[in-house]
Amino acid sequence: MTKAYIVNHTHWDREWYFTTADALTLSEQLFTEVLSELEKNKDANFCLDGQTSVVDEYVEIHPEAKERIKKLVAEGRLFVGPWYTQTDALIPDAESIVRNLVIGINDTKQNYGNPMMVGYLPDTFGFNAQMPTLLQQVGIDNFVFWRGTNFRLQMNSVYFKWHGLSDKEVYAANFPFGYFTAQITTESKRKLKQFVKERYDPSAEFEATHHNNDEVLMPSGIDQMNIVKDMSETVSNLNKLSKVETHISTYPDFIDKLRKRKDLPSYVCVKFS
Repeated sequence: MTKAYIVNHTHWDREWYFTTADALTLSEQLFTEVLSELEKNKDANFCLDGQTSVVDEYVEIHPEAKERIKKLVAEGRLFVGPWYTQTDALIPDAESIVRNLVIGINDTKQNYGNPMMVGYLPDTFGFNAQMPTLLQQVGIDNFVFWRGTNFRLQMNSVYFKWHGLSDKEVYAANFPFGYFTAQITTESKRKLKQFVKERYDPSAEFEATHHNNDEVLMPSGIDQMNIVKDMSETVSNLNKLSKVETHISTYPDFIDKLRKRKDLPSYVCVKFS
């Protein structure tokens, strides 16, 4: 049976279609609820979109929350960094991308603990062939992303090793259906059987059948989405209806699984766009 590893996260658009006031209002409410839920349920975890800038702004509003954040990061249940802010990876200069990572990693270490050392770019629109080299320059050996792949013409696996122009490589995990593949909402909880049949199981099957993957990554989140309450209960209900066996997981844990695999295909100097 295929094992699905579900990761609870939020994707945070700090700018674009929000004013600063809107963003701060949303983060104040949502991040406060995230901390409370994680402290209430010790088996839960949450990814704050791989960027520290939004956490810094929240702590400016709630300086008393900093120690709570540090404790949850130390427990490996709240994930912050490695980026300072989510970047595009096709248009910006390489120096901009590296500095973004350096600032984010240092900011996290100085203020919250160990950063999530995952090259996490869930919502960018292209990736240059130097990404493996840039990530390796700051000690990151992996890449988690959406878009830019063609499973008919480019590759036959959602998980692979990506070699950059300098021959540096990273372990890569693609979201073929986006960072909202396993998005658990109040509505999907209410209609869980339909959600499993129409979205969850088909998505897991696609990932499993593209290179015989016994273990698949299922991100659960979307833009400004709150933490899933009582995640273990939701997963238990999923397992009663699904053809796959679901476990609560994290992005670093899934990358560890990829590192242990000996059968991952390799792609050299591929430009994803």
